[in-house]
Amino acid sequence: MAYIRTLFHGMTGLAVGIHLVEDIGLLSIGRFAPLPWWGAFAIGISFSWLMMGAIIYWVQRQGRRA
Repeated sequence: MAYIRTLFHGMTGLAVGIHLVEDIGLLSIGRFAPLPWWGAFAIGISFSWLMMGAIIYWVQRQGRRA
């Protein structure tokens, strides 16, 4: 039952939403700026780092409010 609650928790939704935005951004980069694999990889890792950093920042800020 706890797993079901985790699946529908707000944080899970936030992570999925951020990942969706990240994937759309990466697909757009690949479509409009064709790069060699190492360039696309570097952009993808950087984008992922920024998105996950945003999630961690938001979670830590929420924890301080509680």
